Amino acid sequence: MVHYQLLTNYPLEKIHHCFVEAFSDYEVKIDLPYQVFLDMMNRRGLSPELSMGAFDENNNLIGFVLNGKREWEGKLTAYDLGTGVIPDYRKQGITSQLFTKVKEELTKVGIEQYLLEVIQTNEKALKLYQNSGFQITREFNCYLLETSEFQSKETLPVQKLDQLKLQDYSDWQEFPSSWQNSSQSLEADKKNMSFYGAFEENQLIGYGIVDNKGDIPQLALHPEFREKNVAASILSAIINDNSFEKLKMLNVDDRDKELIACLENNGFSLFVKQYEMILPL
Repeated sequence: MVHYQLLTNYPLEKIHHCFVEAFSDYEVKIDLPYQVFLDMMNRRGLSPELSMGAFDENNNLIGFVLNGKREWEGKLTAYDLGTGVIPDYRKQGITSQLFTKVKEELTKVGIEQYLLEVIQTNEKALKLYQNSGFQITREFNCYLLETSEFQSKETLPVQKLDQLKLQDYSDWQEFPSSWQNSSQSLEADKKNMSFYGAFEENQLIGYGIVDNKGDIPQLALHPEFREKNVAASILSAIINDNSFEKLKMLNVDDRDKELIACLENNGFSLFVKQYEMILPL
């Protein structure tokens, strides 16, 4: 008999174990050692008291909805960090029950909307979310670069920066970042971030941020300098400074044609597309 309860004070080690098992056959391969899992949860703002677990008769965790909580576009928002059920317990309606119960808890504490992302080809999950009332708000593209294939076009001086006040450059981005790439997320995980700035005559004209796994959450250029090889220079510095075999840039807004063209011109290729979805509560 499956029962459900919030994950308040539940051991993160056990959540990690269940997470790895639940995503063992996921469409996109997930390599998630425990420390990487902790960093990801911290970056995305895990709130165990708003996360729901499904347990078997022996009180083993067999499924979960992990949530974070923040202000998002002026509303108190919960964000789905990950939803999964281990293979042996699928097709029993557990995911639907998890969502029903977690929505009740979110409503109790005054959450105004529920945000998530889903791979566009994951038709089963997409149907579940749509049936639960989620609406598609944006399309995201995810890009990959094999660093061995990068053709350096370094033309501008790039410096590694100790810090960067991202709020000072918010107008450099035409479209808001996704939850996991937002300034709040990067601030929460700044110990794992490196910041690079491109300069012309001592003026910062572009910056790139890369984490310790080779993910680039933000790459932004001053609007007046986008015709130059600013992005290429930043990418060259990142590659030269590190030993990444691959660089990824996840959740690029599909409407951001300038950034997409920039990535493609520098050898990035599209490997998956996602929907951002929101449910008003």
